[in-house]
Amino acid sequence: MRYQWNDWRPHFGYNPAHWAINHRHRKPYTTNQNDALNIYLVSLLHKKKLFCSGLVINNQTVLTVKSCLLNMPLADIVVQLSDGSIHKAVSSTDSKDYTMESGAYLLSFLHLEKALDETYEKSPPFCLKAVGSKDEVEQWSWDKNKLLPIKKLVTQVPTSQCNKVISDINGTLPTSAMSCVENRQITNKCMKTYGLPYLWKGAFCGMNIFGHNCSSAKNTDVYVRLLREKRLISRTLKLAVAAHLDDIII
Repeated sequence: MRYQWNDWRPHFGYNPAHWAINHRHRKPYTTNQNDALNIYLVSLLHKKKLFCSGLVINNQTVLTVKSCLLNMPLADIVVQLSDGSIHKAVSSTDSKDYTMESGAYLLSFLHLEKALDETYEKSPPFCLKAVGSKDEVEQWSWDKNKLLPIKKLVTQVPTSQCNKVISDINGTLPTSAMSCVENRQITNKCMKTYGLPYLWKGAFCGMNIFGHNCSSAKNTDVYVRLLREKRLISRTLKLAVAAHLDDIII
């Protein structure tokens, strides 16, 4: 029952009866600092069923996992935004500059038939440096309606253990472009978490490439690192040149 001004409300238990003006409201829910990035997460649908996810990188392009598009006719793929709107995909191309060179084959661009509104003209933030090996990352999964992400902090898996997990998946060769995080969600079936990201320091830094429990039951999920490698190299070179100039001037 909602309070109206000058209402008198009796309480049973620990709180005495009081006027509406004196009602102590619960502390409002504080949103996650990364909630502004929710709009960039999209679901890929085939016959109205989710089979993969991705990230909008500009108003006409979605970054996703290449394996999701194999043996899947583009004419049957639609992209659903966080507002529930549906957008048709018309083509796909190899991705560039969103991971290390050794992992470029794992990602693809999915191009939309019509440009999205100006909300998506600004690209989301991606990692410009490698994630700290001992740092926790924010893993995203879908809510039951497949419209909003559920977020939780998870621990990264050591490289040696990660490489073993990757090698056990259909003989996949591990590369430096891959990383693993813990996922202790208990399930008896494959969860199609392909294309879902993890974040670090407010930037997208990983994208799930094998789903959860899809090859065999494991408490580890494998990701391709999301990294703007060319921008990182460019920035590093600029810093090096600037430092050298300082030495010359001094």
